[in-house]
Amino acid sequence: MTQIQFNQLLQMKNDGLVFYGLTDEIDDFKKIINNELNKKELGTGTFENKFNGAYEIITQNGRRDIVLEFSDKPQIHIGKLAIWRLQLNGLASWISDYVVNHRCDFE
Repeated sequence: MTQIQFNQLLQMKNDGLVFYGLTDEIDDFKKIINNELNKKELGTGTFENKFNGAYEIITQNGRRDIVLEFSDKPQIHIGKLAIWRLQLNGLASWISDYVVNHRCDFE
């Protein structure tokens, strides 16, 4: 998996999701998240139909977060995804919110 730095989040052209504190292997996580999105009818197709990629980012206190940048035309129902994300009880954020709310975790 590609590890990125915080400033690279600012350069991403698309929004996406960040999942906090994951310990799963990235390939396993990609399969799990893709299956979950398809099962809940939040998206269709493969992981690549939804996301440009999966990246690892490590906070200064060692928390491992996973960043999923949306593809240019993601096969995702964004409205349903927003509700699903809220139901995760703080385990995930939009990238755009993450860069604002977690900047201090990287300083």
